[in-house]
Amino acid sequence: MDIDRRAALKARHRETILAAAHDLVMEQGGDGFNVDQLAERADVARRTVFNHFASLEDVLVQSCLEELSGTVDQVREAVVSATRGTDRRAAFEALAVVLTGTDVLTPLLYIWRAVGGFDDAKARPDRLAVIFFRVEADLTGALAQRFDQVDPLEIRVLVGSLVQGLASAAILWAQSLSGQDLVSQDPAGPGAREQWDALLSAVIDQIRTGYA
Repeated sequence: MDIDRRAALKARHRETILAAAHDLVMEQGGDGFNVDQLAERADVARRTVFNHFASLEDVLVQSCLEELSGTVDQVREAVVSATRGTDRRAAFEALAVVLTGTDVLTPLLYIWRAVGGFDDAKARPDRLAVIFFRVEADLTGALAQRFDQVDPLEIRVLVGSLVQGLASAAILWAQSLSGQDLVSQDPAGPGAREQWDALLSAVIDQIRTGYA
C-alpha cells in the first residue's frame, strides 16, 4: 500500500472513530461506553482505536473539539475580519459581539453529555480543562493576530476571562436544569436558550466593566 493510500485509510479510520464516539455520546453520555463498544460501533479493531488516540479520554476530548470546531472557526473568522483597533477595549468588544451572535449553546450541550455533566458531582474537570484550554489558545491567537498593537498579556487575560466566564455560565445554566435526562432529551427547550442568552450577556457585561 503506497503512502497516499495509507494516509487516506488512516484519516478515514480516525473520522469513523470520532463519528462513532459522537453517536455513542449522544445516546449514552461520555461515561456510558468503553473502548470495545466504541471499536464495535466504528467497525474497527480495538488496536485501531489506540493507533489514533492515546485513550478513550483522548477520544472524548477530540470529539468535543470537533463539535466545537465550527463555532470556533466562526468566531475566529469574525474576529480576523473585525475592524482593527489599537487598545484592549476594541479587542474585547470585537470578541464580545462575535460571541453574542454565535451559537455557543449547541456545542456546549454536546460537551455536557461528553464530560458527564457540568455540575461538580458528575463532571470530569480534566476533560473540561483540556477542552477550554484549547479553545482559549485558538481564540487568543486569532485576537492577537488582528489586534497586534495590544499587549499580548492583555489579550490573554481578555480571552481567558471570557472563556472562563462562558464555562462558569455553562455550569450555572446546567445546574438550573438539574434533573433532566441529558442523554434522552435536549435540555435546550422553551426558556432554556433564553436563560443561556441572559447568562452570556451577564458574563460579557461583568467583564466589560473592567475594560471601561
